[in-house]
Amino acid sequence: MPYYFYDMKNYDVIGTARQIEKPILVLQGERDYQVNPQTDYEGWKKAFEGKSNAEFKFYPKLNHMYMEGEGQSTPAEYYVNGNIPQYVINDIAGFIKNNT
Repeated sequence: MPYYFYDMKNYDVIGTARQIEKPILVLQGERDYQVNPQTDYEGWKKAFEGKSNAEFKFYPKLNHMYMEGEGQSTPAEYYVNGNIPQYVINDIAGFIKNNT
């Protein structure tokens, strides 16, 4: 397990993704406390400025697991059964359909 964290610490995810020429879909929930919308998501958007192969979707009600909720997300939400909203599935399906 420690090697995983070492490897991830030294892995440039955005730099690697920028090298991909295929279409890329980046999804972000506003209530996600693990991947910060203000820093991480905006970092992805900035990294792909001027590139036409990236599409971004932002969902105000969703947490890290793409589950809807209100207010600040908490770890307890991860234990609540639910489904990914149809609009997210539609966005993913549309992206695949438009890019194959």
